[in-house]
Amino acid sequence: MYKLTRILVLHFLILIIPILGISQDTAEKNNGEKVIIEMSDGSKYIGYVQSVNDNHYVLKTKNGDLKIRREFIRSIHTINYDGKYIYANQHYTSYFFSPSSIPLEKKKSYYQNILVTLNSVNYGLSKKFSIGGGLDVLATIAARPTWFINPKVGFEVGDQLYTGASIIVAGADQNIVGISFASATYGSKESNLSLGLGYGFSDGELSNSPLFVASGTHRISNSIALMSENYFFINGFEGNNYFGVHGIRTISRNHNFDFGLIIIPSISFLIPAIPMVGYVRSF
Repeated sequence: MYKLTRILVLHFLILIIPILGISQDTAEKNNGEKVIIEMSDGSKYIGYVQSVNDNHYVLKTKNGDLKIRREFIRSIHTINYDGKYIYANQHYTSYFFSPSSIPLEKKKSYYQNILVTLNSVNYGLSKKFSIGGGLDVLATIAARPTWFINPKVGFEVGDQLYTGASIIVAGADQNIVGISFASATYGSKESNLSLGLGYGFSDGELSNSPLFVASGTHRISNSIALMSENYFFINGFEGNNYFGVHGIRTISRNHNFDFGLIIIPSISFLIPAIPMVGYVRSF
């Protein structure tokens, strides 16, 4: 169980390498497309393209038609989303650390960084299967390269009901450790709840007791979602039977930032909470 705890702690060692700047979609927009137009002064307009000419875009917005001069437009992006928010949540396949059962879409990908040191990339190979992998940068600098791979499969089995399985295999020096994980998720990509069961393994030996995980997220605005992860151990290491991560996720078109606090009751008298920061860039 100690090695299983070590694997989970490894996933908590991350900060952000922000990838700043706004990618621009310069293709001409067609009538009827939903777009967001960012102006040179930083203001933004959302609506449906009514007409386009050499001088203007005309948008149908919730406040009526709006004529916008092209020379003042910084960027235009198509919005392929008809939900209640401006942007869809692009990072719906996991919470702070644990996975949801919602699969990554085919040919979609994302880069993730947690507390600077842990960097990973995930790619959707099909509608149901994705593969990911990463490297612990600080361990590598310290001449102890630590890597991991993370295949995942997910299925939609009912209305807003998903099941999935994943495995994390990590290596450092000559040691190979990992976690096999099965989960179920109920809800949408914006708000959902997941329950999971995992078993750790080390050098081919399975742990004697499982790990239970309950995670959830609930989007409350265009840019904020609440998020919580709760880990329950049977026969935890030195009496540590629970820890949780609670906080928020900020949401924009392609960028997500996670801000949370890791709560470990067994050490709360000494360390009430450990800050957690993460970053995801979706492609």
